Amino acid sequence: MSFQYRTRLSDPCAVCAKVTGRETDWPVVASTTHAVALVPSRQQHLGTTLVVPRRHVFDPADLADDEATELYLMVRLMVDATMSSAQANYYHISQYVGAPGGEPIDHLHWRVEPRSQTPARKWSSIADVPATPQAELATIAARYRGFVAADPARSAMTAV
Repeated sequence: MSFQYRTRLSDPCAVCAKVTGRETDWPVVASTTHAVALVPSRQQHLGTTLVVPRRHVFDPADLADDEATELYLMVRLMVDATMSSAQANYYHISQYVGAPGGEPIDHLHWRVEPRSQTPARKWSSIADVPATPQAELATIAARYRGFVAADPARSAMTAV
């Protein structure tokens, strides 16, 4: 039997509030039936996106195959958007499982971060990163949306 870590899922979940539209402070870049790409308010690396399942999931093992496929394709799309639109030299992808991984969110997510040769800012926790102004988040989201919309093959998978 494989090891499975379990934690109490946060209720109410901040990510679920963003995905359902109850809170709109994280602009949506792209979405599908099972996946959403958002621009989070705390930008450790300017241009960061979060890719999350629409359904409240903590463990990747709990994803159905179609959910896992759409999430992977959305991560790949955000890598393309990051490399084409954020003037990044390279990128970093992190997958978090909530509090055990140092994240305050108990909702499965992937963080896609643009990187350059400039050393990354060091923070002990994402909670220590100052909030980015809403107008700047909207600008990042619009730039990435433009990238997605420019190619029919990419825009066909999104519902934004």
